Amino acid sequence: MSAPPLPRAATTAVVFVGGDGARLGGAPKWLIALNGEPLLARALRVAVALSDDVALLARAEGRGLWDDPRVAARTARALAEAREGVYGETLGAALRARPPEVWREGPEDARWGGERPGALTALCAALARAPRPWLWALACELPHLSAEALLPLSAGAAPPLLGSLYAEGAGAGAGAGAQPLAGLWAREALAEARAQLAGGSLRRLCAHERVRLTPAPAGALLHNLNAPRDLTAPPPPGAPGAAAGGASRLHFTLPLLS
Repeated sequence: MSAPPLPRAATTAVVFVGGDGARLGGAPKWLIALNGEPLLARALRVAVALSDDVALLARAEGRGLWDDPRVAARTARALAEAREGVYGETLGAALRARPPEVWREGPEDARWGGERPGALTALCAALARAPRPWLWALACELPHLSAEALLPLSAGAAPPLLGSLYAEGAGAGAGAGAQPLAGLWAREALAEARAQLAGGSLRRLCAHERVRLTPAPAGALLHNLNAPRDLTAPPPPGAPGAAAGGASRLHFTLPLLS
């Protein structure tokens, strides 16, 4: 019999909203719409299915697009629509019952991350703020994440495990191909994450002997939006809406901020 997944009450789900989309014309990734639905809403749907404690993690004040008035207005609108049930009543009811907190990277995170904040800095910030022993990390720019696919990562999770991630490719054993912002982390991983931030790398953290790497399921689970070609390419095999013969049924729309 396989080990059961972690109970919801043991976890916090954190949606990372720091992606500024520099290679996408400066569009905040969390406001990109897939078939009319902001990626923020899609990530929140996964978050509320995994935990009853949900937070958004944004960059520090003065860094990133979160504080841009146009972005802030669009983000507030997307959250209001999600609460009202525009993107599904299950999501709306969960957000009305317990609205997500907004966490910000702070000066202490800049001290660890220096002048090049990124995914590892954001992960450290989330772990430092996590009120529960386990944290689900969910990046908005992974539009095909699902709670059903992620939940098995938590099966049997217990100390001394630091993390449980999916990894793609033959190099997974060395941390290559692992997606650190689409998996489970123990709050106790903070010390090791900060050590890697000071003089190591995200890949080395993922390759730590106490981080469990599982081959990623076939399909589009870890497909990332990084460049314009990702918005127009046919959907990867296994993506919801992928049509036979490679025709795309996915329609990404960049937010208009004027």
